[in-house]
Amino acid sequence: MYYANASGNKFILPGRLRIYIKDLKDNPAYGERIKRLLSEIIGIHSITANHFTGKVLVYFDEKKIDVNTIETQILQAKVLDLHFIGNEEDMLQVITKTGIFKQPEFRRTLIAGTVLTGILIKQFVFGRTSLAENYDIFTAAAATTILTGYPLFKKGIGRYNEKGKVNYELMLSITAFACILLRESTLSLFVVTTAYLSEAIMTYIDKCSKKMFEDLFKNRSEKVHKLIEGESVEIDYDEIQSGDLLQLRSGDFLPVDGDVYAGEGILNQKALNGESLPQIVKIGDKVYAGTIVDQGNLLIKVEKVGQETEYRKILALVDGTWKDQDSLQNVVEQHYHRWMPYVAGMSFISFILTGDIMVLITLLLIACPKPAYHATPIAIRTAFIKAYTEGIFIRNPNAIEWSSKATRVVFDKTGTLTMGNPPAGIQDLLRMESGLSIEALRSQGIHNFEILSGDKREIVEKTASELGIDCYQWGVSPKNKAEIIQAAVDRGDITIMVGDSINDGPALSRAHVGIMLGEKPDLNILSGVDVILFNNNILSVPRFIDLSRCTIKNINQSYNLSLGMNIFGALLVLTNGISPFFASFYKDINSLIVLLNAMRLSRVPVKYLNRQVN
Repeated sequence: MYYANASGNKFILPGRLRIYIKDLKDNPAYGERIKRLLSEIIGIHSITANHFTGKVLVYFDEKKIDVNTIETQILQAKVLDLHFIGNEEDMLQVITKTGIFKQPEFRRTLIAGTVLTGILIKQFVFGRTSLAENYDIFTAAAATTILTGYPLFKKGIGRYNEKGKVNYELMLSITAFACILLRESTLSLFVVTTAYLSEAIMTYIDKCSKKMFEDLFKNRSEKVHKLIEGESVEIDYDEIQSGDLLQLRSGDFLPVDGDVYAGEGILNQKALNGESLPQIVKIGDKVYAGTIVDQGNLLIKVEKVGQETEYRKILALVDGTWKDQDSLQNVVEQHYHRWMPYVAGMSFISFILTGDIMVLITLLLIACPKPAYHATPIAIRTAFIKAYTEGIFIRNPNAIEWSSKATRVVFDKTGTLTMGNPPAGIQDLLRMESGLSIEALRSQGIHNFEILSGDKREIVEKTASELGIDCYQWGVSPKNKAEIIQAAVDRGDITIMVGDSINDGPALSRAHVGIMLGEKPDLNILSGVDVILFNNNILSVPRFIDLSRCTIKNINQSYNLSLGMNIFGALLVLTNGISPFFASFYKDINSLIVLLNAMRLSRVPVKYLNRQVN
């Protein structure tokens, strides 16, 4: 029985749930998915999803379904659906049709930029009219500044009320308003236009980084051939049921998990686990949603469909992690807010010393650390994509920072360093890549290794000897593993734990970075896992560390680059070498350079995964 219960985002009464979903606002497609998904569940009486307020109202039967299940289904509706049905467009079309130029930043840039261009052309041809100096006349530039700049001002005030700190949007709004009071309306419009242009650049680069999702979907169709009484019938994805026999030919996308019932073929698994090498399958082999038939003809007996498939679970992880930027954003904002008081203080001191308000305005425009504010999330997202295409899935953004500073790597033995599950009486064989992985880690400057295993002493000792690892423990229970990891963390060792099974869960959660190995890990036990190696390749451990170091180095480069350009710009202002107009333009150049530097991560060369130590 549920009693009246209110929290930050939901209100519960018996048989009634009202919940606020941030991502629902201005997203009617998400609302339709919520309604369609919940309407299929027994015990749900009615659903209302309001994309204007972001609230979902659900009436339900408490005896048949609980609140937690409803919330889970609502969150699952965020997942990029593999088979949208009815009148709803598929995700690929949504991504394609929701073009860059439909974004608010671009619309405001276009409006403000068009008016600004017209004014500048007029002034260039006819000169500045006397009306511009008349304080009784409200110019077109001033009106456009207020109209298009209001969202910027509103955002700045909102962030100030929330954080209690001066922010970029608020400072720019004040600067633009000051320009209007000084009868520099054209300059005020230029300030607002370049501010939105900077945001537009960020949005564009962000959408480019999200192209990863398009790549996951571009090879699929919306229909599949089902074998019914010996005849091939084309059906929609949503009509597929467990036990069906599906016919797949070269180029077909596999939308289900199942078994090969007849035929042979070659599957491309890159979207599922990052594996670039094709997999040959034959009768009796397991196949998974998300793969593509490169060659051959297969008859697949369906086992799992829709949300139960491994592919859908992976997409749920990807989608959730992509949007979870809270911990990362806190780090970014600390840097951002640390600089803002210095920028404001330097600007006002310069105004007092020079008595020139234009110096104040120009410094406020040129010295804001906004470009560095954007650099970190772009770099992290680029690293996410780069890792995912190589079969490395990062669940926790903080794992990148910790891995870049790692001093100790602890391995489970069975199934991690060895193949695992050997036949009775046969010795468990060492993975081919294990020795190369240890060698690669040593080349990265990491020399503290440890093996934790529940096996007998002589078996663990032999594995450690083959790998050149001096520190190892045998007969260790899952609880003991967790305690050993915690002790290493308490000593100050920045520790990475690598395991492959549910038994390693406690230890993985205690380490600074928990890495789980396996092509098909149990996605339901990943609460303490920071990184998943879907490619099942232990060489991905040094590869991930290398990518993490490159990412942190890139972020530091962006900070230093932005700071250097800000200092150089400030010197130009103080020596009267730059005007307010050029200061606005200079700020956008700064943003573009920093963001392009962040995207260089996409070209970081692949090391170690080719089984060579570089």
